[in-house]
Amino acid sequence: MNLAPAPRWYDLAVAYWCERDDMFVRRLKEYSAQNGVNLFIVEPLWIEEVLLKYEAQKLGIRVLLDLGSEPADPASPYTRLVMLAKQRGAQVINDPPAAARFSHKGEAHHALREAGFPVPFGLVVTLEEVDNRTLTDQERLGLGETFFIKPCHGFGGQGVIGDAREIRDLHRSHAAFPDTHFLLQRRVEIADLAGQPAYWRVIYVLGEIHLCWWHPQTKSYRVAMQWQIEDFALWPLFELGQRLATVTGLDFFSVEAARSPDNVYMLVDYVNEQIDLRPKSFSVDGVPDELVRRIARRLARFVEEQRPVWAVDRDLDSREERLLSIHERCRAAGRSWTIGAAG
Repeated sequence: MNLAPAPRWYDLAVAYWCERDDMFVRRLKEYSAQNGVNLFIVEPLWIEEVLLKYEAQKLGIRVLLDLGSEPADPASPYTRLVMLAKQRGAQVINDPPAAARFSHKGEAHHALREAGFPVPFGLVVTLEEVDNRTLTDQERLGLGETFFIKPCHGFGGQGVIGDAREIRDLHRSHAAFPDTHFLLQRRVEIADLAGQPAYWRVIYVLGEIHLCWWHPQTKSYRVAMQWQIEDFALWPLFELGQRLATVTGLDFFSVEAARSPDNVYMLVDYVNEQIDLRPKSFSVDGVPDELVRRIARRLARFVEEQRPVWAVDRDLDSREERLLSIHERCRAAGRSWTIGAAG
């Protein structure tokens, strides 16, 4: 009787395609090892092979960290992997339906506004209607003299126009980042706090909230210090991050927020469900290295915390691997080892 081999199970898989995330993935590998988490890294070189083995149930994934899917492109191998993992019962970070909804800037704008979040005036315009549409007096009043135009599926600032005056300026945005839908958004007046813009990145990762100052011109990050949080009364930003997690259903995201001169907090750039994790040591506009490490550590510890709810019996390959490892260490030390022997 021929029995199919048991699948090779991984506690955590991280799927990514961009070199900018290399340092983060290295840190995740380090903290996974420290926490006894079995990590599998899915890179572009073998993504198709991984899909074939996953479809054939030759490997299993308990938690999948998605840093590569494109909700607007269902044919992408990373999107296919995420959807298959969801179907197989893996916990996907972030959940595909929620990620797809909030990766679209127009849908995110409407959803957050309906949920009562403070967002600037905005409206969604399609590429098809731009040449036959004009802004109404009410829309012009809401948008202001100059306004933003952002591709709804854009990321990394691509295609963002910050000095638009007419709806036809949408063509400039489309030339930089081709898309079908665009968000026209009012510019937010930003307060000054001790010589720096009152502008932040709020990063949420599995219950932890991290706060960074973020300069809208230089794009540079600085971790907010405890004394700054207290002196400048920045606690509402933590509440904002927690509430966003509840409303969006996302486990890992960032958002840009600003404070106006009249002390009103406003969401400026909506939920980024795939965070740019370039470290500051490699890129001047990158995330502080310590924060990259904290994020990796939190993810590894989260997966380790899930162990009690998983079956104790692991797959055959893992058991054989651990037995071989123990046997080899004993042999190298010149000691005998048998099952059931006392340590």
